This record gives sequence, structure tokens and C-alpha cells, in this order.
Amino acid sequence: MSAGRVLYFMSGLGMGVTAALLWAPRAGRETRRAISDGASKGHDFVRGQAADASNSIRETVERGKQAVKVTSEGISEALDRGKAVLTA
Repeated sequence: MSAGRVLYFMSGLGMGVTAALLWAPRAGRETRRAISDGASKGHDFVRGQAADASNSIRETVERGKQAVKVTSEGISEALDRGKAVLTA
């Protein structure tokens, strides 16, 4: 995502929050509590998504390591067989 899009998104988000606070039907304390709860849920969601992404990346790297190991072992075996055929 380009920096311009992020800036537009954040600006729109800020304007939306401001408008919501100006026309909110709740008292200030209730509104602050609702915003705090929403921010906490958003924070938890982002942390969960980050943990899932981290685990997925870790698993992918591990599968890649295994694939490299299997491939290198196969190449070594093929070279050894080729040497045996040439020396026989």
C-alpha cells in the first residue's frame, strides 16, 4: 500500500472518529469506555494476526529447510552413484 493511501485512510479514520464523538448519543465517560474497549479488541485482533503470520512464516521456513536437505541428500547420492559407475 502506498504512503498516500495510508495517509488518506488515516485522515478518513480520524474524521470519522471525530464526527462520531461529536454526534455520539452517549455520555463522555461511556464513549471513552466504548472507544477503549474497541481499541483493546483491535489490539488483540492485530496481535493474534501477527502471531498467526509469524507461525506461518516459521513453518514455511522449516519446510524450506527440509526441502533443501532432501534435495542436497539426493544430489549427493546421485553424485556418489555417478562416481561408482565411472570407477566400475
